[in-house]
Amino acid sequence: GTAEVYAMQLFTNAVPDSVDFSLSLGQLATAKASAQSVKFSGNLARAGSSPETDDRWAYWAGLSPYEADFSGLVNGITGEKGLAISEVAFAGEWRSPLLALSRLDAKLYDGSVSGSAELDVATRLAKVDGRVAFSLHRMFDLLTPKAQRWLNQYQWSEAPVVTGTAQALMPEWTNTKPDWRVEVRPTLSLNGRVISGPIRFRGIEIGSVQSRLVYSNLTWRLPNLVARRPEGEVLLSLRSHTETQDYQIEFLSSIDPQAVIPALEKDEQKKGFGYFSFDKPPVIEGRIWGRWREREKTGFRAMVAATNFTYRAQQVDSFTVGISFVNGFLTMTNALLKRPEGEANAEAIGFDSQTKRLYLTNAVGRLEPMAVARAIGSKTADAIEPYRFLEPPLARVNGWVQTGPGRNPANLHFAVDGGPFRFSRFHSRDINGEVFWRGQNMVLTNIVAEFYGGEMRGNLVSRFNLDRTAELAFDLDTQQTELTGLMTDILGKPSELSGILEGSLDISAHSNDWDSWNGTASATLKDGYLWELPIIGIFAPVLDRLTPGLGASTFSEGKADFTIADSLVTSRNLELKSALLSLQYKGVVDFEGHIRKGGVVAEALRDTWVIGPVLGPIFNLALSPIERMLKFELSGTLNRPKFELKHIPKALLVPFKLPFKVIDELAPGAEPEGRGP
Repeated sequence: GTAEVYAMQLFTNAVPDSVDFSLSLGQLATAKASAQSVKFSGNLARAGSSPETDDRWAYWAGLSPYEADFSGLVNGITGEKGLAISEVAFAGEWRSPLLALSRLDAKLYDGSVSGSAELDVATRLAKVDGRVAFSLHRMFDLLTPKAQRWLNQYQWSEAPVVTGTAQALMPEWTNTKPDWRVEVRPTLSLNGRVISGPIRFRGIEIGSVQSRLVYSNLTWRLPNLVARRPEGEVLLSLRSHTETQDYQIEFLSSIDPQAVIPALEKDEQKKGFGYFSFDKPPVIEGRIWGRWREREKTGFRAMVAATNFTYRAQQVDSFTVGISFVNGFLTMTNALLKRPEGEANAEAIGFDSQTKRLYLTNAVGRLEPMAVARAIGSKTADAIEPYRFLEPPLARVNGWVQTGPGRNPANLHFAVDGGPFRFSRFHSRDINGEVFWRGQNMVLTNIVAEFYGGEMRGNLVSRFNLDRTAELAFDLDTQQTELTGLMTDILGKPSELSGILEGSLDISAHSNDWDSWNGTASATLKDGYLWELPIIGIFAPVLDRLTPGLGASTFSEGKADFTIADSLVTSRNLELKSALLSLQYKGVVDFEGHIRKGGVVAEALRDTWVIGPVLGPIFNLALSPIERMLKFELSGTLNRPKFELKHIPKALLVPFKLPFKVIDELAPGAEPEGRGP
């Protein structure tokens, strides 16, 4: 290289008044970097006047009597870890007490850095104006591990542009070993702006970003960040303290929440967001605060408003809620959800992230239960499939429930005004009740339902076991139930069965053991026509042979008591009565309908009014052989019963044709048959 120095000197001065200098190097190398060429030139001259100096100026005091101008150009800078700067050009001046860099232009990687700087030696105040427009990813290996982790969150095709002004107070010039973090950092301030085109943050695609960039009093601020996507934008204001690591973010978002799925770390989180589908992005406005790297100090408040979206394919017309999260407790207030069939609202919903406990306060709604179940999950939907409300019921919920794996105790109270209801093949025009879920016990109580023209009341107690089974106990009572509608639903086809049924059922059982039912039942019947039932209709032909129409008479009354032991139903007093006939059943039936030890006694004409006080004793005595004869043993099943007559001396059948003939003639409105010739 070459170096040239020109000096202008007056004869009266030993030191030159002005010096011009020029330095040109073809190659410059150090241990870690090198440059292809270096050029540096300038002028140093005695100043006409200079400010007063003192000891605080230290080494700067020697330069105070002079002034200087300088410029330079460095080409082809390379170094370790991929350092590559194609060109650096600069120019500046010294006019005590100011050192100014009026021009700095650097071309590096895929962009550039330009700016200017100024240092006031007297006040130690340094100022910088700059523009940075190159990809930091190109110098990734030169960064600290912390900076690398931060940078890895961002990807872009064209580097963002950062412009701004910074200033700081330099350490005392007399301090030869300054602590820049302690002495300079608190005085640093920055006022700038960042603008970016398409960018990806943790996998989230963003069309453009712009914001002011401010730093002062050890605090970073992004006061007006705007991030835009095709469907909406996020307005954000951030404040973060570099020493305490405390931060606060205020935001207003109108982007699709599914856009953030790539940024989520857990598969469960991604799956949860995937359940949503928005025709129009929700509007979310709120504030987040906390301390970086101390998640337990995180808190937030927000308002959410969404319209026309689905969750697990269930339509939601609108949803609004206030949300807050403080000290690990999530609170949702004034939640309101609307669907085509109705709406639901909750005064408050709370979730304790430490105990995993969910709290509900005055949650009231009129929604389709199956839609709610499908929103919870397919298993829940399958579980309630047999229970259908034909109109959305009105429900109110208060209490808490434990979430998470394992046994989930609760203390919940449900009040349900159900309206029309269907369970399996059964229908009710209206059903109401309450549910108490406490610990491992669930109680359904005060159940009142319209039941085929009558009313049914009942209660159910369920105690949950560790193996996901339950011990059950329930009682039901029905009154004034019309048999035709009931049996039509049970049989799945129009039924001619009729009558008014009343009864009760009291049962205890184990949920997964069909053979564990134990309890009692009773029933009464008025004005019943039952011959359509196989177990009764099977006797009609036999009875009609005794007298036509006997096997089709209406039973004026019926009654029975039952005991259930290990799912075997036993009755010893089932009796059906009509004016011309009495049927008495006894026996045992299992839950598959198999008849065990079944027997029937048919008594004809026992309570006929026309016989009663006058001829009753005579006919009862006369017909006692027939009464004994009309005893049957039953077998088979309830749907396909079989019977066998007991005590059938055929010789006894002929004499008793006359009594039935007489009864026919005595019946009201009957005409006696004429005698034969």
